[in-house]
Amino acid sequence: MAYNPPLRGVAYKFYVAMTAQANPKTFLSAPTFASGEVQVSKDGGALANITTLPTATGRLVEVNLSATEMTADNVAVQFLDPLEVDAGRDAD
Repeated sequence: MAYNPPLRGVAYKFYVAMTAQANPKTFLSAPTFASGEVQVSKDGGALANITTLPTATGRLVEVNLSATEMTADNVAVQFLDPLEVDAGRDAD
């Protein structure tokens, strides 16, 4: 199986699984995301909403970062709890 590491300025796709807050020992099945719930930071800069919202098939969440979002040496993706976003609070 080939492994394609993330490259600066090149679109990148990866998969994650989201744990349930009510029961952290379980993964969410087919979670959905709304604008503002998934953000990206480039080189420690300000967080900005991701261009393409992740999609889920079963428990796997596919995240696609654009070439613009990958124009950095260090890229971080943050997933926020919808209730925190609705209340206008950070997740921490």
